[in-house]
Amino acid sequence: AGARTLAQVGAATRAGTGCGSCKPEIAALLVAQRIPEPA
Repeated sequence: AGARTLAQVGAATRAGTGCGSCKPEIAALLVAQRIPEPA
């Protein structure tokens, strides 16, 4: 699958690991793309 948390995105891409000013945008993208967990 892919990164599902802000920490996972940071670990995989280093996005949000510098000054952190983009963390809200990354979090919004994660929420917008959230895929429901299988039942």
